Formats: sequence, structure tokens, C-alpha cells
Amino acid sequence: YSPDSIAAVQFLDPIVFCLHIPCLTKSFVYSQSDPGSISYFVRTDVIINWTIQRSFPWSRIILFVEDIPSNIPCSIYISENDVLIPVDAVTGYLKSKGANVKSLDDVDAEHFSSSPMNVTIIRGQQHGDFASCPKTCSILAENARVLAEQAMYVLPKLIEDPTKGQILLIVWSSTARICCQLEATTIQSSR
Repeated sequence: YSPDSIAAVQFLDPIVFCLHIPCLTKSFVYSQSDPGSISYFVRTDVIINWTIQRSFPWSRIILFVEDIPSNIPCSIYISENDVLIPVDAVTGYLKSKGANVKSLDDVDAEHFSSSPMNVTIIRGQQHGDFASCPKTCSILAENARVLAEQAMYVLPKLIEDPTKGQILLIVWSSTARICCQLEATTIQSSR
């Protein structure tokens, strides 16, 4: 991994924090889900089930705050009722490392720019429910725009597509991958 190639990070229901707490594997293996849900199909897949039960590489997947470059903006969204991650432990851990924590209902533009790392709790939702909520998706998209603007000032080098004059901002999620291309108007490449 190349830290100087990361301009901004947005995590959506991340399972990578506090993996040393067995919440993910226990809830994945032992809790029952609705047979008509996507979660049911994921949990009953033989390969996924075997990986979680027998060979989950948590030591390679776990992410500590210290692993995130301190000079890049970072937004983390956690669903309040997420059964796959230990929400209180993750929120407490991130807060102890200096993250600004707010409820989605209380966020404003300042929340996303007040500190290098901010955590937003999505009240009343479970893992991945943000994808079916237009209001939440709108806030996520706005936050991605703010992160892209912050990234222009944070890193001396940005990845630029010379054919289209665009910057690609990649937002990773454990349930979805969202790519937003933003027009780059006055960005100078330092190549």
C-alpha cells in the first residue's frame, strides 16, 4: 500500500476496526437472518461461511487509527444497530483517538471539516441499510464531495486522469463500493 496515493477515506459500516473483539464472527455465524434477505444468501454461501468460520484473516484485515495517514481527511459512518461490528467499542475506540463523533441527525458541514477524522452514527439502521435510504445517500455523497475538496489541499500529488481532467475519489464500504468522479477545474498535477 502506498500512503502517498491516498487523498481521502470514507468508511461505510466498516468491519475493519476492533476486529480483535469477536463480534463479527460470532454474529455472522450464530445469529439467524431472514431467509429472504441478502444477508441470508451471503451467510449461507459455502465459501464465505468457511472463510468466516475457519480462515478469517483478521490480523491482515484489522485497521488501527495509526494506520490511517494523519494528514488525510477521513469520515467513518457506523449504523447504530449494526450486528456485525461492536458499535460501542468501535465508537469509543475512535473517540479515544481524537475522532469527532456525531449522530447523522446532528451533522452539518462543520462536522466534516472540523477534524481530520469524523465519525457519524446512523441512528436506527443496521449494517448496509444506508444504501436504501435516499436521505443518507445524499449526505454520503455530500461528504464525498467535501472530502474531495479537502484532498485537493492536503496532498501535494493527486491521481489525475489526463484524458478527462478528472480526479477519481474511491469510497470503500463493506457492503458497497461507490466511485464518484468529480470534475477537476483548477487542480495542478505536481508530476
